Amino acid sequence: MARFARSIETKPFLEQRSHGDALFPVASYGNNRLDASTVLGCHWHREAEFISVVSGSARLQIEDCEHVLQAGDIAYISSSQLHAGKAEGCDCVYNAIVFDLEFLSSHSSDSAMLRYLSPIVRNELVLEQVFCGQDGQARSIIEAVQTAICENEQHRLGYELVVKAQLCLALGLMVRSYSRKGNPDQQVSYKTQRLKQALSYIHEHYAGKLTIAEISRYVGMSEGHFCRFFKQMTSRTPVDYINEYRIGKAAQLLKSTDRKIYDIAMDCGFYNLSYFIRTFSSYLGYTPSQFRSLAEWSDGEPIR
Repeated sequence: MARFARSIETKPFLEQRSHGDALFPVASYGNNRLDASTVLGCHWHREAEFISVVSGSARLQIEDCEHVLQAGDIAYISSSQLHAGKAEGCDCVYNAIVFDLEFLSSHSSDSAMLRYLSPIVRNELVLEQVFCGQDGQARSIIEAVQTAICENEQHRLGYELVVKAQLCLALGLMVRSYSRKGNPDQQVSYKTQRLKQALSYIHEHYAGKLTIAEISRYVGMSEGHFCRFFKQMTSRTPVDYINEYRIGKAAQLLKSTDRKIYDIAMDCGFYNLSYFIRTFSSYLGYTPSQFRSLAEWSDGEPIR
């Protein structure tokens, strides 16, 4: 299928889609591409996630920590952690697997659930976030994650057993060698809550005449402090993030509806059509009209 040469991925603050189903709450996402214009928008979900970098490199933000991942590296994102990503210097291809931690336990309470999985969910047991492919000790963890992703993509007979076993293996090895008792830093928790408030406010009010002053007042910060804080937490300015979110919404409407471009611009918070077209082109590399035309012959491929 055809791919857009330049694109943007902006996900809701709280991700709404289901990962897997009730009987097998695991979903893998293969060959996701990040380039200079692609952003994995800041979001969180109840499930845990492993991200495996296949080629290139990526800058991944988890809560208020930033990591650079190279090909062969993996990252672990715990339940409800804010995270975002972008390519680092060149195109990056990555795979991901998202899974419900409770799915890894048995139906009745067992020691694995009581001693490890529940404490991980409650942040009483904190796991390392990034594992380097050059680290021999981490090699078994990386291989287990990569096998789980591959098996879940191929759906061969018995894949459910293999996926579950490999995820348990990866977490078990992480608990053994890359874990510590949880001692949540109150300042980090405060920052995360403030960022979640700001993102939630943006996602609720993006269609209106949203201002930095308005968001700053909502989270109880001065404009200058808020701008510095937001850039530190997301690697983007508030204006950049708002524009990315609005453009992502506009792209979805252009792809899924036949509404007029002017109406879409207005509904996404752009009250000047020329500014909307310039901004859209700067983020996606196409005018809205060109983007809509490309979407019509892209055979329904989701915008990434």
